[in-house]
Amino acid sequence: MFEISRDRVAGSSISTCSTRPASRSPLTLVIIATGLLRADGQGPEKALRDLAPDWLAQVYAVNTTGTVDTALSRPFQGNVQSGRLFDPERAALQLLDVIEGLKVPDSGKPFDFEGEEIPF
Repeated sequence: MFEISRDRVAGSSISTCSTRPASRSPLTLVIIATGLLRADGQGPEKALRDLAPDWLAQVYAVNTTGTVDTALSRPFQGNVQSGRLFDPERAALQLLDVIEGLKVPDSGKPFDFEGEEIPF
């Protein structure tokens, strides 16, 4: 496993993450695991008046559904529906289960933790 510095929404940066030096074996699986709660003074909305179209577009471009129980999500877990907060091990297993159920035509599409395609 290796990590490449990247911009979370730049297509060219994401493409770079799927390549690696020829001296290594070919990649068989690339997982883009990004998340965004705060950036550039913006954060989760607390009221309807806090909604900003540009911010929402950025958040939706980065995040998919489900919440993992980590230090990053702890301040926001009070609003998570019952049964929708997952420990990291379970989240990883769910991710792999979804991946194993996908076919070639599914490449590049976003899916939720239950394997349902997220309209984009």
